[in-house]
Amino acid sequence: MQNKFGILRINLDCSNNCIFCQIKKKHEIMDIKDNEISLLKEIRYYHNKGTVSVDVTGHSPLEYPKIIGLLKYVKSKFKKATLLDPGNKLANKEFCKKIIETGIDELVLPIYGSKEKYHNDCTGNVNAFLDINKALTNLLEIKQEINSQTPQIKLTTLILRQNIDNIPELIKYTQEKYGLGIYKITIPFRYEKDKYTNIDDYSITPTEIVETIKKVNKITKNIITCFWLPPCLFTEEELLELNNIEFLNFQVEYDVAKIKENDNYEKIAKSYLKLKQFEKCNECILYITKKCQGGIQHLDCTNVNINPIKNKKILEKIKF
Repeated sequence: MQNKFGILRINLDCSNNCIFCQIKKKHEIMDIKDNEISLLKEIRYYHNKGTVSVDVTGHSPLEYPKIIGLLKYVKSKFKKATLLDPGNKLANKEFCKKIIETGIDELVLPIYGSKEKYHNDCTGNVNAFLDINKALTNLLEIKQEINSQTPQIKLTTLILRQNIDNIPELIKYTQEKYGLGIYKITIPFRYEKDKYTNIDDYSITPTEIVETIKKVNKITKNIITCFWLPPCLFTEEELLELNNIEFLNFQVEYDVAKIKENDNYEKIAKSYLKLKQFEKCNECILYITKKCQGGIQHLDCTNVNINPIKNKKILEKIKF
């Protein structure tokens, strides 16, 4: 059976120190040789299964010394190759051109604010805002210079305590400065507290999320996918007005090779599946029709007021 999607992780270090990066805080950084062995095994595994599309991701894949060769190899094996990276290295125009010339199809970059303070506070890197802006300028200029349609540039963001006040301005900023809309907004996971994590450093309340997304809906010129945003945080009336928002709320399952090197990846994937279920989910038409899998894993559920959706028009109106 053909497998549609796969993930290749480069778990090396990163020049950012993002406040929400649980992996880096837990020091799950692999030795470069071990990572290379793991990558080759995964590429072989996915290729043999007939995988169509792969994401190359990790802390900062572009900081891997052999990334150019790896991306060319990946592109030769799969129909679609997407790179996800903080983008700092693309501030170097010569290096940026080499990445474009690998032939990758998509490049996904995060941006957390329209001003230096917001982006840098989220990334823990005083140069990050300057770098991401240089990167975007380089990408657009080089693609025009060499008349290349690829990679398609996609921008993402997270709603955090550090940038929530700036999210509406960020939407305007990327549209006006680069002609690029934010295509995905993620609500950060609420990991269980441990010695590495203090979610309260960056988490926001459901009420703040709802109000921010309502503002974003009025500003954006493109459809924005909200990842892990439960529709039931909104009233039915509010949902019917969200013409530019779609919801991606399904559990994420990573189909990784069953090899020793991937044990830590499977552990991470399983942590994504811990959803807190509510009795009210059984009253919701979205849950009953499997448009939503129910539960809120990433928010503080102590005082969450959810609204079971019962109006069938919602199924036709809002996007999933």
